[in-house]
Order: sequence, then C-alpha cells, then structure tokens
Amino acid sequence: PFNCTLILLIAMADSTFLTLCENQHYDQKSLAKFQTAIAIAKEHLQQKKRLAGDTFFDHNLRVGTILAENKAMPEVVLAGLLHGLAGEGQMELIQKEFGSEVRMLIRGADDIKQLKLRNKAMEPEGLRKVIFTTLRDIRVIILALANKLDNLRSLEVLPTAEQKRIA
Repeated sequence: PFNCTLILLIAMADSTFLTLCENQHYDQKSLAKFQTAIAIAKEHLQQKKRLAGDTFFDHNLRVGTILAENKAMPEVVLAGLLHGLAGEGQMELIQKEFGSEVRMLIRGADDIKQLKLRNKAMEPEGLRKVIFTTLRDIRVIILALANKLDNLRSLEVLPTAEQKRIA
C-alpha cells in the first residue's frame, strides 16, 4: 500500500532540492542531469532502509543537498545523489548516463569506505592508502565529507554502540 503523504513529502524534497540548485545558479543541463540522477537513485534506493530508519534515497538526496548548498561542481553533486548505487551494481548505468568523471568520484568514495571497513583500526598502511586514493581528486574527499556529515546528523536515533562506531 502506498502512503500518499510519504510520496508527497518525497516529491517535495525533490522539488526543494531542484529549487536550491536553481537558486545556486546551476545551468539547465546540470539541472536536467540532477533530475535524471534523482529518478535513478529513487528507483534503486527508495525501498532500502538505513539503520536510522530513513531510506538510502533520502540520505543520497541530503548528501546532494549538502554539496549543492556549498556550490560543489555538478559532477560532485551528481556523485552525491548517486553514491549509494556503487554497491547496487549500477556503475555501468552511471557511466552511460553521467560519464566517467561521476563514476570515478563514486568509485573513489566507495574505495575510502572499503578501506575503512578493512582497516578498522586504520593502521598507518590503511591511512596511506586512503590518502593516496583521495589525492588523485580532492572532490572525492568533498563527497566523502558530505556523506559523513549527513551520517553524523542522524546519529541520535541509533544505539549507543553504533553512534560510537560511526563517530
């Protein structure tokens, strides 16, 4: 069963994001790509829930909003809207629709996440790998920081052990 209120809120969030992007003076080509990215992210992430209870789509839209509020380049905003799709096997779709630059940004942010998962204690070698990965393109760090900021904003709804792990 569809929740009409939820659908309306989601549509309003999409609209609010696009209005913000217009106000930040992104060009029409970028705005059209943002709309396409939102549709793709919604299709693949709307039904998947995060520990905080919201959907991965909601999270990606907030990450995109953080990036747009800070006037990030359109490719970085697109990567923010789509970053959750790396684990969904959608990298070819991203390459086709948005190009190799957006794919590279998403892959770089995903590489950082994977390095952190493999190196919980973040040993010097793991830290070196993270720094090397991100030095190729500073925009990867900007994407990762926007993602982390949104995760930190929703900490209060998580169990204490999860809060400590994420923080």
